Amino acid sequence: MAKTISILDSLKKYGVAKEEEEEEEKIIPKEIIENQVKDLFSEAVLDTLADAKPEATINSIHKGYFMTWGSSQGFTDEYRLSNFIQKLPHGIVDKKATGVGATTLELKSPRHSIIVAPTKKLAYSKFKWAENNLNPKKVLYVGTSIGEFRDRVSKDEIINHMEQNSTQPLKFLVVADSLDYLMNILGEEAYKHCFLMVDEIDLLQADSNYRPNLETVIDHYFKFDVKNRCIVTATMGEFSNPLFQNECRFEIEELSHKKRDIRLIHINQSNSINHAVTGLIKKYPEDKILIAYNTVSQVKNIISMLDESTQKECAIMCSESSRNDAGNYYYPLKDDSTLPKRINFMTCSYFSGIDINDTYNLITVSNVKYAHQMLTTKKITQIYGRCRVKDGILSDTIIYNTTEYEPKFKRTTAKYRNTLIKKANKVLDIIKAADIIQDKDKDLEDLFKVVKNAISDKALETPFRGQPIPLIRPTINEGKYDIAYLNIDFLVEREQLFNDLYVNQEKLYKALVSEGHQVIEIQYKDNMTDEEKSAEQGIDNHFTDDREELIDSLQATLVTDLKEKADKLPTGVLNKYVTEKLRTCSKEEKPLLDRFIKLNEFVESDKLLDYLYEIRHKNIKALKSLNNTIMFWCLAENHPLRISMREAFEKGKEYTPEEIHEKIEPIVKYHFHKTIKPRTSISLFKAYFEVSRPRNSYVVIKENPLNFEERKTSIGKKDNNLLKYFEIN
Repeated sequence: MAKTISILDSLKKYGVAKEEEEEEEKIIPKEIIENQVKDLFSEAVLDTLADAKPEATINSIHKGYFMTWGSSQGFTDEYRLSNFIQKLPHGIVDKKATGVGATTLELKSPRHSIIVAPTKKLAYSKFKWAENNLNPKKVLYVGTSIGEFRDRVSKDEIINHMEQNSTQPLKFLVVADSLDYLMNILGEEAYKHCFLMVDEIDLLQADSNYRPNLETVIDHYFKFDVKNRCIVTATMGEFSNPLFQNECRFEIEELSHKKRDIRLIHINQSNSINHAVTGLIKKYPEDKILIAYNTVSQVKNIISMLDESTQKECAIMCSESSRNDAGNYYYPLKDDSTLPKRINFMTCSYFSGIDINDTYNLITVSNVKYAHQMLTTKKITQIYGRCRVKDGILSDTIIYNTTEYEPKFKRTTAKYRNTLIKKANKVLDIIKAADIIQDKDKDLEDLFKVVKNAISDKALETPFRGQPIPLIRPTINEGKYDIAYLNIDFLVEREQLFNDLYVNQEKLYKALVSEGHQVIEIQYKDNMTDEEKSAEQGIDNHFTDDREELIDSLQATLVTDLKEKADKLPTGVLNKYVTEKLRTCSKEEKPLLDRFIKLNEFVESDKLLDYLYEIRHKNIKALKSLNNTIMFWCLAENHPLRISMREAFEKGKEYTPEEIHEKIEPIVKYHFHKTIKPRTSISLFKAYFEVSRPRNSYVVIKENPLNFEERKTSIGKKDNNLLKYFEIN
């Protein structure tokens, strides 16, 4: 049974907002408790508690709630938060366990609420629950297409929903990327009259590096009145954003996680994680199995290593965007929240926020080879917490490998965080200084736009085995920048994982033991034959070929469709069509759509689509080259950059790589305020000119190497903010 103590200790931590800090020492515990009672209950209930002692009221809730949880070892509908309190407290709600019903509590609360979920799958599942269990008229899903929502709800639909249901508390279940859209419709009054709940805040921290709109959620969060907002998670991490230090903190203390019996299997880098997983699958020939592994390609590799009859028992639960990758193995969780097949794989879209009402053997995989497949202990806890059946996890296995990489200079988490913040602040200081200097001066304003673009590249951090991540970002206030704190949270966590948790075999073991779990270390025996290793490599190659064929097929169909639409639709309508398609497309289609919508305003659609299809399997360098070729072509005839290139190079003349760099480097320095390497000079040279290559030199043939015929948009003579067009690094 969970240990039961007075909840007063927890509530004192919650205390009051920082803005009242000067008076904090004067507040006695009773007043703190009264503050909590006011926050947790509606006015109607407060009236019935008028003669009760606040301390006694809170403690009775505490005992009933925690003692019940301790005896049941899991939550049922009878013992969720909404049966004890009526509203979520404001500030940071650290619930420390999954399944306590925090979202349910807010859906039932007697106030207008905006509930933000990190994914559309999670937002939609909460919406469907509310629709089926509460008054369906008071809930509205706001996000990209899913289920019966073919398109994102329009402004008129949102306004009509509010007008038709004006007599009851309204609940908006909104995907994080769509919060800005919703708030622009609701207007400033919503910050005063609605309560904002940001659920699974840790997922926003983890995903912000490739979903930049997530940072705007925090901008909106701090615009809400201090008592009209909260962030919630069961796996609370640290925040780099200093504003969170001012927030109240409500911790559900003494709600102990169930102690786990974990089998921990370490895989050497030379061994195969996939082979270890197939071995475990064969160990449970009849029971259900759930494998948490954040990679569809490797999951398909594992399935292909099983015999044909076992393959038919497999399902892959992943995001809609990976559905094509999963192919015939794609299955969502069943409507009754049970697993779709006997052998089930799930990727990160199922790691949090969903309930699984089933019994199974759990296998969790953490692979340091790829950053997105590497799991924190918090994420491992979240995966375990998906099971909602008492004693439903029949066995609990974690498979992992290590970096075997000892950093030369170890730094503390705090030091790394401070280093990143200082780096970002230096760039922000320059941007702020530019804003002050240019004040209402049009000429300076144009100049400093160039400066801002140039210096923003300096605020990047490249993590170990990762891509550069921005340390600053535009805010919801036009023209304003701030530190990308969620990205810094992500970077700090990655650093911890690489340099601490997965640096050697002992670290993860000790971390799990320190959480109170029983952990048995199992030495993996690699019994793969050379023939099996060769076969596995062949499977990898096969899936690479399969994926390329899938991209070929989907993008070819997409190109045909876009060419037809481009012939028939005006530019504005075409752009709207592509934007809507981006919300529902597969991840194989997304790169082409992103590139098309960016470049179509400059050149003829047919030829652009042909070139985009041509580079479909190439890396980012090919895209940058295409982009720069188009931008050079679209320079006005009298643009200073075009004039500089024509003065530097003559048609029919031969140039060595050294001569090309010597001529292009100062041009780039003058027009782009950047220092480039010789290979970048060659790339820009070939983007401007069609060339032939005799021996170790280049001969200029002509301008416009891709033979575009139409300039839809011309970059004018006075447009010197060229970094918004070109990609130079």
